[in-house]
Amino acid sequence: AEAYNQVWHVPTTNKKLTNLQWIQLVADELKVEPKIQTVPVWLIKVLGLFIPIMKEFPEMMYQFDQDYVFDSSKFEKRFGMMATLPEDGVRKLIQSITK
Repeated sequence: AEAYNQVWHVPTTNKKLTNLQWIQLVADELKVEPKIQTVPVWLIKVLGLFIPIMKEFPEMMYQFDQDYVFDSSKFEKRFGMMATLPEDGVRKLIQSITK
């Protein structure tokens, strides 16, 4: 009951990775060379004319302008749960889907 009406950030690791680092981490685990392409916002807007869900993307682009910083120490202290390190999480995920 004491958890109600509070803000909780589920466990997050202190090891901060950029999008490119995440891509490289997954590529390393899969033992492949990553191939990265970006789509300019103007093209996303054009695609939105033909693909309905793409209309929503431009208004969400602000999420990529700044880092998200979370502090899960309150959650960890209260519930005793810790975050999985990115390397461990990616390895376990890849193992689970390649069996």
